Amino acid sequence: NIVKAEESIKHIPVIMLTTSSSQNDIRLSYEKHANCYITKPMEIGQFHDAIESIRHFWLQVVSLPNPEG
Repeated sequence: NIVKAEESIKHIPVIMLTTSSSQNDIRLSYEKHANCYITKPMEIGQFHDAIESIRHFWLQVVSLPNPEG
């Protein structure tokens, strides 16, 4: 909530990358205004693929607002 409450940084996407697949953790993360929740794969190759997917999505696919307006 602190990130989303601060005007100068609230536009920054919050990505939860965790080993937890608990439905309670997922629900709580979205209630606290996370933009996405990703359960981290344990195998290094799958982890690398997940990070690359995150990078591609947030840096190339989506349009984010310009913080200067």
